[in-house]
Amino acid sequence: MSALDEKRRLAADEECSTFDFGYEVKDASGWEWTTPGNHWEKPVFFFGDDRDAPSIRGTFHITFHEGSDEIAESHANILGEVIRGRSSLQPPILAPTAAVPETKIVKIVYQVVALMPAADAHWAQHSRAEKALNEIDDGGWIGCEIVGSVENIPDDKVRDELLAIGNDGTFFDDVLNDDGKDDSSALDQE
Repeated sequence: MSALDEKRRLAADEECSTFDFGYEVKDASGWEWTTPGNHWEKPVFFFGDDRDAPSIRGTFHITFHEGSDEIAESHANILGEVIRGRSSLQPPILAPTAAVPETKIVKIVYQVVALMPAADAHWAQHSRAEKALNEIDDGGWIGCEIVGSVENIPDDKVRDELLAIGNDGTFFDDVLNDDGKDDSSALDQE
């Protein structure tokens, strides 16, 4: 293992140990990557609601900056859901409107911020965002939902984004295959 790979392994282990997967980690396999390569991943197994049930399998992904052990992005894919790490905490700085490529699909990542009694923390870490929003609106928590990032998705990357969230990759085929029909009604909606 090269010196850079060893530094990356240490950084990846630290990122994985502090990452909030939303599930309790049961076990994990080793890191997989190609050399040279900035993308690392590892299979991770989680406890479900029934601790005696079979594990829930997910994959943890890390992308490093070129030639560095500094992590550019991290996320997990679990049950078709993408759980963001660093990328959603550091929203991209968008270029002025004239320089942003025009795309048909935009990805907005929302973050839920919640303050709650410590007794609720364990189950909250293993719940979906909908449960947290409900508890904020109607329960004993306080918080808000904020936009973590906004990203234009190039047409040739839409399928990959859909697959990453558990879709078969065809959801926006009608939008992507639209040959410039009148979109004025969509522009009037908020």
